[in-house]
Amino acid sequence: MSRRRRNLKPLSKEICGFFGKENRGVSSEICNICPDGMECEAQRSNPTDKQPAKDARLNRRRSDMAESLLKRAQESSDKQDSKSTDLGKEVEGQTIYHKFVKIFQATIQEAEDKTVEPGTTFDEEYTQQRLFVARARAVKDANKATNKLLKFIQENYEAELKYSKENIYPREWMRRDKRIMQTLEHYPLLLDLLNYIFNLTRYIKGDEQKIMIALNDKVIGDKYSKNGKDREFSSFITDQEFYDKLMKKFGKKHSTIEKYLKALTDAEIIFKAGRVNVEIKMKGKEMVVKEKRGGTTLYVDGYFAPAPGNRLVKHPFLIESKSYKKALRTFNIKW
Repeated sequence: MSRRRRNLKPLSKEICGFFGKENRGVSSEICNICPDGMECEAQRSNPTDKQPAKDARLNRRRSDMAESLLKRAQESSDKQDSKSTDLGKEVEGQTIYHKFVKIFQATIQEAEDKTVEPGTTFDEEYTQQRLFVARARAVKDANKATNKLLKFIQENYEAELKYSKENIYPREWMRRDKRIMQTLEHYPLLLDLLNYIFNLTRYIKGDEQKIMIALNDKVIGDKYSKNGKDREFSSFITDQEFYDKLMKKFGKKHSTIEKYLKALTDAEIIFKAGRVNVEIKMKGKEMVVKEKRGGTTLYVDGYFAPAPGNRLVKHPFLIESKSYKKALRTFNIKW
């Protein structure tokens, strides 16, 4: 037996089950059992083979390409499995996102499977180009569908979308009232402004709390009486910094924010306490009070009540009541 015949290899391990075993691909028995008429190297190199040399070379090239594609498919599958494993770690606790990713990956795979059917023989570069085009179409379709889904969520679940633990509005009694919800839809900044104002002093403490109390004493000169007990007002000033932050956060003009504040004051949801003509700062443990030209306005939106742990808990004036329900139903801004 020639050296050439001893070194013959079949098309691939998947096609010839005897490869790597006793016969080493030289027995005629091997060639007779290959599935789908596929030929191993032993058969192609057999001197008794009557197939023209040109066709034999063409088949050899096709076989080499098939082996390459099989190898590439296995590598791609291994890589995809690795990606899926990493993805599972990254999105742990994000089950909805994980499901969407799986659907997207299945869509890509389906597009590839429909493009190149098993048994077809094309040039490898041409095959890869077809697969890329199929993936591109699937990705664009998925992107369009995602945008439609986002639009649907934004249009039908606006309140749920804006909800966060920091925001207390809209309260459940507001959601149950159709006229109040119509007001909130008609004035989109109202809900954002109510939550922003409430959160301004929600967790106030330390020096900030001392400055707020000093401003209250200077401008209001009194406490809020609740059940015969004095409570500290929750207050805030509308200086330029206040407006700058709101304009940046919500993308609204200074004049628009002013009109909302006026409408909230008219509805008695917040109250204008007076003008602030001083600037109060803490230097260490010492409070420094300076006169200030122009001044700003001090508003109050609620009060603080003591809680366990030597804490103060904020309570807004805006609670469920007939007067506040009416105020929200009839809320109006004069543009």
